[in-house]
Amino acid sequence: MKLGETEELWDTSSIPKPLLPDYQRLLSSLPSRRLNTSKLIDNSEFFQIKLEDTIHFMEILSLKDSVERDTFFRKLPTLAEQLHCQIVLNKIFPLLTSALEYGSAATHALNALLKTGSWLSVEEFYLKVLPTIVKLFASSDRAIRVALLQHIVQYGEPLSAQVVDDQVYPHVATGFSDTSAFLRELTLKSLLLLAPKLSKRNLSGSLLKYLSKLQVEEPAIRTNTTILLGNIASYLNSSMTLQMGHDLLNSSKGKSLDQAPVAAANSARPVTATTSAASSGLVIGAKADGRMSLSLYRIL
Repeated sequence: MKLGETEELWDTSSIPKPLLPDYQRLLSSLPSRRLNTSKLIDNSEFFQIKLEDTIHFMEILSLKDSVERDTFFRKLPTLAEQLHCQIVLNKIFPLLTSALEYGSAATHALNALLKTGSWLSVEEFYLKVLPTIVKLFASSDRAIRVALLQHIVQYGEPLSAQVVDDQVYPHVATGFSDTSAFLRELTLKSLLLLAPKLSKRNLSGSLLKYLSKLQVEEPAIRTNTTILLGNIASYLNSSMTLQMGHDLLNSSKGKSLDQAPVAAANSARPVTATTSAASSGLVIGAKADGRMSLSLYRIL
């Protein structure tokens, strides 16, 4: 950057935060307090961070073992904050997306991608980050799938309905039958954001079938399933809503003696929402008690 006037030295908008205190000392009006530039370069932590080493590590990522990759990507979000934004976006970001797409990056690389991607404009995020994320949904790596669902609130909103319906949901839905209860519950919670983007075909022909099977799950999943059903009632037509209401009534009969009090208390509430929608054309949002609402929305 070329300076036109001396006063521009005081414009610190382009100075990385870790370097800012030392930079201000360089501008001290008292020579005795002014920081020597050579000492700054030798002693500052900012200049001990080797951009070349970071780029080199990512270029030979496939030669590193899993422990080295995991350690590197855990530190990368913090490292990125210590470098100039444009350097990160122009040099590191392309290598990061490539590493994720070709499977040589650790799970923690997704955190780094979302961190650096947040510095992009909305348009650039849509063009440069979302395609990589959509590809990752096809991964068979459970750790990657868990990470995607845990962070869905950071990228889910910009996903178009067509992309969700055609490319994301088919892979997300496999989580309903996963052997891990944790992944099944993450899958369920992600649908609070994804369900409004699904077509009627997937809502009625796929999603409701998966959700009906979850009614026999463990209490936490069963309760969140019931709450989610109430929340998506507004996206179903009257006949689907009425059928869902009947299904919930049938499932709630067995839950009246549910040993999980919250599951039993919430089981009838979406029924009110769905049957009201079918009879009056209006949808009443299902209300859960505060404890389970927090449970459902915590990750989102």
